[in-house]
Amino acid sequence: MSLVTLADYKTALGVSGTTEDTKLTQYSLEIDARIKAYLGYDIEQADYTNELYDGDGTQIICPRAIPVTTFTKLEVYEGLNTDDTEDWEEWTQGDEYSRVVLKNSGYEIYLDGNCFPKEHRT
Repeated sequence: MSLVTLADYKTALGVSGTTEDTKLTQYSLEIDARIKAYLGYDIEQADYTNELYDGDGTQIICPRAIPVTTFTKLEVYEGLNTDDTEDWEEWTQGDEYSRVVLKNSGYEIYLDGNCFPKEHRT
């Protein structure tokens, strides 16, 4: 999805008709990619799942995809099982932590009542 619609590009450039649509669409995709690369994250709304972060023993993690608007699940790596499969424990609100707070307009995830564990080295 483009940050700016094809119609908006055409209006800004004073282009009518459809003969330049393919070229303008290619340009818009390149511009979008450069903007996102410069910012270091995708500014369009998207769902991200299975993101892995190394905690540092504090209550705050700064996510790569920002801003975060909802947070649904937290799993913590517990190491390897005896059969060399990964052991992940799902932390639940009320047991392992009190609540998750999206701070600074979703640029930080704050874990109230616990800390994001430091990375495991096995």
